[in-house]
Amino acid sequence: MIDLQKMQISDVVREMPSPWGPQIATDVEEAGSRAGRGGSDFVVRVTWESFTRRFAVHARARNTPRELALATERAREAARATGLPAMVVAPYIDETRMLELYEQEVSALDLSGNGLVVIPETILLWRSGQPNRFRQSRPSRFAYRGSTSIVPRLFLLRPSFRSVKEVRAELAARGAQVAASTVSKAIRRMEEDVLIARDDRGIVLMQPDELLDQLVKAFRPVESARTAVLRTDLPLVDVFRRCADRTRLALSGASSFSAYAAGARGDTPVIYCERMAAMRAALGSAWNETPRFSDLRILETRSKELFFDTRERDDGLIYASPIQACIELANGDTRDRQIAAQIRDQLMAGAHRQREVE
Repeated sequence: MIDLQKMQISDVVREMPSPWGPQIATDVEEAGSRAGRGGSDFVVRVTWESFTRRFAVHARARNTPRELALATERAREAARATGLPAMVVAPYIDETRMLELYEQEVSALDLSGNGLVVIPETILLWRSGQPNRFRQSRPSRFAYRGSTSIVPRLFLLRPSFRSVKEVRAELAARGAQVAASTVSKAIRRMEEDVLIARDDRGIVLMQPDELLDQLVKAFRPVESARTAVLRTDLPLVDVFRRCADRTRLALSGASSFSAYAAGARGDTPVIYCERMAAMRAALGSAWNETPRFSDLRILETRSKELFFDTRERDDGLIYASPIQACIELANGDTRDRQIAAQIRDQLMAGAHRQREVE
């Protein structure tokens, strides 16, 4: 990890080659120039043949979405104060963020060799695709995966809280035991990703769509300690009736689709359980492991997020959370993704209704 300060950033920009090649020069003017007195960190001058423009720069030593959003806001303030076009400088700016800056008519340079100069009806320079040379540690790198993901999942169910303490209380009320440090790290990561906003009034989910996208992207196949493939003559509801008081269990997200959406899937039902031995004892002679003509698959797992927000319905089955169903199906084939889209619409509608109520 490279620790960058604003004064170091200006030095790096001064020494690095122009992202657009030697024919387009980039030079640095120190704060204390006209832009410096207007609130920017320094000025970047871009020259191409007879074209020259000076930009009021706000620089950040980190490139999280929150830091880039703050840099954009500050650069635009400096631009208004100085009359110079705004520019953001950061260690790395990916193509998605670069496009967002282009749409806001804010230019950008990063220290990894990417750049954007945008002056409407005058010039557009674009260079992207260079890899990030400044990897930085971030709180809860896996905030959207594993047991830590229970915290962002909670915000899709309830989008606002008065405090971190209230988040922890809500998790406990829903049967989820999550360490206080894990809750705090997950909240900091969501704040850095500009998914939630936190101030003295509380913590509020701002981008439910993007939060669900992060959960979908972070998906990994379920880690299973043991797997059993069965042929059993019992109806699925009887499997749950016999086993539910012996071990925590639920249908997998993909196998729970019928509880939340219309559609058809022909896969063998999958059950997640915490203690396979307890299921085997409860089913007795109905436990018949065989790969031939199997009609049920059991995965033993300790992954807490798989059992968060499960739903027991009138049919006697225990279904995975609609969030887990959406995550799994969104990572499936075309048919599964179509079903996931239905569940996603329901989740987003519920999140927006909750925000209106609260």
